[in-house]
Amino acid sequence: MRFFLQHRTIIIICSGAVAEWLEFSAYLYLAPRLAELFFPEQDPSTALISVFGLFAISYLTRPIGGFIFGYVGDRYGRRLALTLSVLIMALATTGIGVLPTWNSIGLMAPLLLLLLRILQGGAIAGEFTNAAVFMIEQGKGNPYLAGSWANWGANLGVAMGALVTALVSLPDMPDWAWRVPFLLSCITSLLALWIRCRIQESPAFQPTTARELTPYRVLKELALRYKGSCLAVVLVGAFAGVSLYAGNMFWCSYVVSNGFFSQSQANVIASVDMGVEFITLPLMAVLAFRVGAKPIMLLGLLVTLLGAYLNFYMAQRGVTHISMLTMVLFALGVATFEAPMFKLLFDLFPAHIRCTGIALPWAVGLSLFSSPSPMVAQWLSGYYGWFGGVLCLWLVCLLALVAMGIYTKRNLEQCSEVTLMK
Repeated sequence: MRFFLQHRTIIIICSGAVAEWLEFSAYLYLAPRLAELFFPEQDPSTALISVFGLFAISYLTRPIGGFIFGYVGDRYGRRLALTLSVLIMALATTGIGVLPTWNSIGLMAPLLLLLLRILQGGAIAGEFTNAAVFMIEQGKGNPYLAGSWANWGANLGVAMGALVTALVSLPDMPDWAWRVPFLLSCITSLLALWIRCRIQESPAFQPTTARELTPYRVLKELALRYKGSCLAVVLVGAFAGVSLYAGNMFWCSYVVSNGFFSQSQANVIASVDMGVEFITLPLMAVLAFRVGAKPIMLLGLLVTLLGAYLNFYMAQRGVTHISMLTMVLFALGVATFEAPMFKLLFDLFPAHIRCTGIALPWAVGLSLFSSPSPMVAQWLSGYYGWFGGVLCLWLVCLLALVAMGIYTKRNLEQCSEVTLMK
């Protein structure tokens, strides 16, 4: 109990992130199995593209969810936004866990799956970024470390998803075992909901100022004064999403469908990725606080470029320990870039529109780049083999570099404004 009281805020934020990303990762890790269950009349490759297609389509509504939950966070408080997002996630996850398959209800099965994925996408669009904003606004200690806790919880959830799906994919498991990760995520979501109903509001939220906010006013201010900042968030969101969906989850589907590894082997290797990021994120956040964020993030991009290449190239050998090492290198690069990430985005917007300013463009970045990345990588692999996934990852590294340039320019402009005021 004493430990809970001392670390209450971190536990509150991480509990929701773990629950939501456990289910989200399970969907992609189980993509080959879901293809068999929901698209049995298609050939395996086309069915897998269909599963990834549902994933991509569900992301098209994420900007709506990002705006709704971002606006709720700015207008009615961070606490309400965080509570509502985890509630909707719990309901949608339960639906997937008990959803009949194609053999039971035919075409209705993938249609209902799509509807539930849309609900989940909207909920998580406001959860992840609002959680990071809430942590940094507590104003305690290292802001880079505070902003990294939401990402830390997400990585723990993805690692749990990889391990659970590895277990349910074992040959002796019953046919219904694929439902276990979704039902487990439902339980953790309900626990997170119970915890979040007891949190205190962020000290940065000002109810008096918030009463004057309307959706139109928020969008107008973002469009007129913060276009560059919004673009930076879009590009950083693209990196964060594609590095996960293409670099980890698509990698699993690719190596399994090509016979390099079994489903269980691939998921164990993928969990190593999340485990390394889980450990590295707080360490890199502490280092960024000491030496500055930009050199740490540049180093992360360079390591990610190398790790992405080796990860796909060496997977063809089908040697578990080699792929674990290349996955570790890739994970180190991603975690090094992402550790200070949210503090940089936090600095781009004032408090009264900060939740919307980050959540909306972040969701746009995920919709435009991240959500179609498994499907695009699968398509590219048909032409370029293992190099298809690498191309996706190299592209978003370039986009992340552009985002850092925008952040630097914005900082210089703010410094100039302060100097003129003096």
